[in-house]
Amino acid sequence: MQIETKLLSGALGAEIKGIDLTDISDENFKRINDLLL
Repeated sequence: MQIETKLLSGALGAEIKGIDLTDISDENFKRINDLLL
């Protein structure tokens, strides 16, 4: 499954589509965490 991301302005972080968060890998968690910070 392809993860789609769209960076938003400053404090809003990112819009993330195409990932099931019920069973997330450490790699994908880090990727999402980095995008939101």
